[in-house]
Amino acid sequence: MHGRRASGEPLDGAVMESIKREFSYTSSFLTWISDGMATYSHREKADMHFMYGVANGNDLEAERLYRQRFPRRNVTDQKLLERLHRCLCVTGSFVTGMHDTGLGRSVRTPQVVEDILQGVGDRPDISTLQVSRAVNVYSIVW
Repeated sequence: MHGRRASGEPLDGAVMESIKREFSYTSSFLTWISDGMATYSHREKADMHFMYGVANGNDLEAERLYRQRFPRRNVTDQKLLERLHRCLCVTGSFVTGMHDTGLGRSVRTPQVVEDILQGVGDRPDISTLQVSRAVNVYSIVW
């Protein structure tokens, strides 16, 4: 693995390993928080998030309030409301970006990570937009 700081100094192995761990953590985290959300409409997600706020972040109370307010709707998992809130905080959107794309859930393969690190190593001044276009992965994913 190659990598350089903006100043041109090479990155040491510990820094490179830290970057790899961060990629791995973020990928699995986004998969976890978005799990099961694709089955709900945007309106349902907005209502769930509203009830989560009314309940001050208490997922059990939010689920109770949601079921009381929308008795015909189904919430399959009480932790869904917490995950929905986290998804909104982390990504800024209810949309996970993974459904109906034809892509698998994990685009952060070792090859993609290597390509990203190589691109940054070769050109420390490269923007995240340029890297994401080069490896054909949205920058929010990595």
